[in-house]
Amino acid sequence: MIKTLYQIGSFGLVGLSATALHTLVFSILSWSGVTPLIGNFIAFCCAVPVSFYGNRYLTFKTDGNIFKFALMSFAGFALNHANVWFVTHFLRMSWEYALPGMLIAVPAFSFIISKLWVYEQ
Repeated sequence: MIKTLYQIGSFGLVGLSATALHTLVFSILSWSGVTPLIGNFIAFCCAVPVSFYGNRYLTFKTDGNIFKFALMSFAGFALNHANVWFVTHFLRMSWEYALPGMLIAVPAFSFIISKLWVYEQ
């Protein structure tokens, strides 16, 4: 139980770091006129290495499976991208309204898949 609580806390810190980078890059690109979907993809590519290596060395302390990580990351990206599309195209709202999905739903999905599949021990 203590190990899982440590992992949740560590995953949260790594996730906050990756999410902060993603959000910062996404916001800067969006404010610069880059379309939200392109900006989201670029921001995702910047955040992925932070997430993989942070969780590899700090959270799960195991190599993990890079192929599984890639699949999980792209699934998370697809959820994130769908969220941005839904908010900006379907609802026709500003990109800022997509941030809660980026900050809550995708990290929760990623922790569960990481713990049970990517970094299984």
